[in-house]
Amino acid sequence: PSLQFVYQFDGSERGVFIRDFWGRVFDTRYQLFSFTAGMFARPFGYELNLSSSDRESPERGRMSQTLMKVERDLGAMVSFEPRKKDNPLHFFKLDAGYFNGPGLTATSDYDSYKDFIARAAIKPYPLAHNLLISGGISFFQGGLRANTKYIFKTAANSNNDLDQVEDSATTNIGSHLFRRYRGADVQVKIKEPVGATELRAEYWYGKQP
Repeated sequence: PSLQFVYQFDGSERGVFIRDFWGRVFDTRYQLFSFTAGMFARPFGYELNLSSSDRESPERGRMSQTLMKVERDLGAMVSFEPRKKDNPLHFFKLDAGYFNGPGLTATSDYDSYKDFIARAAIKPYPLAHNLLISGGISFFQGGLRANTKYIFKTAANSNNDLDQVEDSATTNIGSHLFRRYRGADVQVKIKEPVGATELRAEYWYGKQP
């Protein structure tokens, strides 16, 4: 393919809401790159981009729902993914892009800060005739604008217990509150004559406002 276009929406008694609205242009000469722009899923972690038809439950895990309240955001992304079967990097994929930050549910863009998100992954690679392994590492560097002077940080209190400490300096207004995540994931799939067993693990760490 040279071009893809996706438009998906949710319609209910509350109204009509966009879920996906993006286009993708493929490099057809070397079959290595593609460029995506619009409203689409952030390329961070494994579960965020796992389709609902492939998940064991309708909803994503609590980790994903808490740290990424919606998996989609407005942005632009470049992908390196060799599509020729004889390419030695055929099993490798790299996504990197800039995203608006507020996400799908925001009514407006309230700051000029953008999120840089990248993910390097190995697609399912056969270790044996019935054993496949895949995995990836993810990088998220972004932040939000502080609209008030109140910033809370985790620190030790007078009893030497971890607590939320308030910083109310007036210079905090308009400052950049950093949001930084790092992640790693791995998937192991064992094929059987009557189906398959898949084990997945994913870990995120970092800092958020």
